[in-house]
Amino acid sequence: MKPDASGGAQVGEAGCPAGTKPGRALELAYRYLNRRDRTVAEVRKHLINREIEPGEAEAAIERLLENHVLDDARFARMFVDDKRTLEQSTVS
Repeated sequence: MKPDASGGAQVGEAGCPAGTKPGRALELAYRYLNRRDRTVAEVRKHLINREIEPGEAEAAIERLLENHVLDDARFARMFVDDKRTLEQSTVS
């Protein structure tokens, strides 16, 4: 366990407060994000397709946003950078 980013409460597994076990929604989301960055919409769709209740999916997404694991702006920047790199390498 480690202190959270604000130096406050202890944080345990998957960024959850110490002594709590992450929910299935959060576990599925972390596994889905392990491969590559995703958008909020992609994670939401993935969780709903895995039969996670909408409220649980939103709670997991909120946690991921708070912990800066999920970030649509970062995803967009990386997408543009990757596209530019790919276009430059095919032009040469």
